[in-house]
Amino acid sequence: MPHENGQEPAESSKVSWPLIVSLVLIAGVWAAGAVWSYDHQSRFAESLGFHHGYLLPAVADGLPVAMAAVAFSAALDGRPATVARLGTALAVAASSASNGIYAWRRSGHDLTTVIVAVAIPVMAAVAFEVLLGEIRKQVLQRRGAAPPAPVPLLRPIRVLLDPFREIGQWRRHVLTVTDPAADPVRQQALSRLVDAVAEIEAQRESPQETSAEEIETSRETFEAPVWPTETPALTAPVSGETSRSVAAETSTLTASETAETSRSDTSRPSRSGKAETAGSQRAAMKAWATAQIDAGVKISGADLDRQFGTRNYGRAVLRELKAARAEAAEVAPVSTPAVAGVADA
Repeated sequence: MPHENGQEPAESSKVSWPLIVSLVLIAGVWAAGAVWSYDHQSRFAESLGFHHGYLLPAVADGLPVAMAAVAFSAALDGRPATVARLGTALAVAASSASNGIYAWRRSGHDLTTVIVAVAIPVMAAVAFEVLLGEIRKQVLQRRGAAPPAPVPLLRPIRVLLDPFREIGQWRRHVLTVTDPAADPVRQQALSRLVDAVAEIEAQRESPQETSAEEIETSRETFEAPVWPTETPALTAPVSGETSRSVAAETSTLTASETAETSRSDTSRPSRSGKAETAGSQRAAMKAWATAQIDAGVKISGADLDRQFGTRNYGRAVLRELKAARAEAAEVAPVSTPAVAGVADA
């Protein structure tokens, strides 16, 4: 039916059939629990010798219903109804205790029977509270009032990972949402603010992981270190005999290396640049070591590494240099006294 201004009523005021069916089922559960508890309470009263046994379930089970109805009416008017809710909880506890005592006496101390008798009033009370809560939401929507703010639930996975931080945030959120002094607009704004702060803290504390694209980019831009190709200045003077001996040893040592380098260049052209760089680096290190030895300076593999910026490579160069000197001495003995004097020194 249209309103006076010619507009149709809002769709939110209509109650859907699934909701009606759900409410009927919940009401049926509560009614079944109420009948069960009524029969149990009335028999318990008769066994105790009371003439009007029906009065016990009327009081024990009627009090939770009356308190819940009072809380329902207060919630529609925006009042907290704390006393009514506390009375509902106490009445449900008293009804469950009465059923449990009667089941304990009648069943001969059977624990299963006691648990069933105690659970029935509790389940009926829960069903009744759910029914009243849903009806309250529908009534508030029809009145055009804002429904009560839903209490946020704890997320179990976050509680397991960080219980203290998650429970603290949940507590602040609940206090913000359920603040009776705040209007609905302010409650929504504060709720969004709390959520935003929680997200910022989570992002700040979570480690930043490198993506696959960044890893591939770093691999592509990686460049191998380039060995220096220039021979550094010698720290000691070198005589003419030393230069000639260095040239002779260099020519004898690089024959096999040149052939090996040429084979590697033809088979693996992508590594030719590295082979040439390593060969020139090794030759420079051998030349410098030869000059230092001929000048009477004692050097070690660590000295070579520091001079050329290498690591654990100078010792191998010295071993090759000593082996080459020994082989050259066996093949061609020293013929000039000047060179022999330098070697003896």
